[in-house]
Amino acid sequence: MTALRFSVVVPLYDKGPTILATLASVCAQTWPATEILVVDDGSRDGGDALVAALDEPRIRLIRQANGGPAAARNAGVGAARGDWVALIDGDDLWHCEHLATLAAVIAAVPEAALVAAASRMIAPGDAFPDLPLPSVTSRRIDFFRDHRPDLLNASSVAVRRDVWLNVGGMPPAPSGEDMAFWITLAIDHAMAVSDRPTSCYVRGDGIMAREQAARLAGRAMPVSPVFAAIDRAVASIADPARRAAAQAFGDRTRLQYARSELYAGRPADARRLLAGIARRRGGAYVAYRLLALLPGRVLHAGMRWRRR
Repeated sequence: MTALRFSVVVPLYDKGPTILATLASVCAQTWPATEILVVDDGSRDGGDALVAALDEPRIRLIRQANGGPAAARNAGVGAARGDWVALIDGDDLWHCEHLATLAAVIAAVPEAALVAAASRMIAPGDAFPDLPLPSVTSRRIDFFRDHRPDLLNASSVAVRRDVWLNVGGMPPAPSGEDMAFWITLAIDHAMAVSDRPTSCYVRGDGIMAREQAARLAGRAMPVSPVFAAIDRAVASIADPARRAAAQAFGDRTRLQYARSELYAGRPADARRLLAGIARRRGGAYVAYRLLALLPGRVLHAGMRWRRR
């Protein structure tokens, strides 16, 4: 285990106010990173200059034209020298035990190609919560069966570098690139997680927030690579139970996206997302599950209207 080498990849785009705190949390790891690759993706706020001025020999600054977070992460992985690549965004934080926790998960589940720690969510400007950490527990997961929204994120995971390169990296897309990548990995590779919360995801103007804002404003969003990845998984998995779990995961994901389309006033797009589910499971299933995703105030208003 002492030979395990982590390369940390940090995509940077207009995170000048937060990047130094992020890098300080990376540099403070009790399991030191072999190198820290900051990939500047065409920042306009001077964040790259802040990184360049740091006196830390492990930090390498890579500059490229703006291509999105997936392109930045892929560039960092391509330049990395470590066996494992740990990801963190330029406005998130790690507890000093984060890489040590990931190393313990790798030792406990050596067949894993992706490992992750649990995450806490904090507000912008907050420090990592000063709470006692539980001991490290590790478990192998089936991504499709065990998935929940907080299971993985792009600041909590580490991926074997050779596997990342073999599957072709993250798909270049303005949103959904990380989820599509997890799905692709899950088809043929083992994953393991710890419930020890050593990663902090900072609420803010991330891609999910921007996507939701765009939907609510009625602006069309590009087609997510998530659906193509789900369809590949369902077509590729031979085991009937795993294939059924992948299909169920895909149905849940399409329901979530359909809800967003309904909120944005695009019922035709919602119907397109729901058509395949209705053919497999019936219209009653789709209606019931979609209603379950609506806020309680909307359901109560609908019930009052129905009683009139």
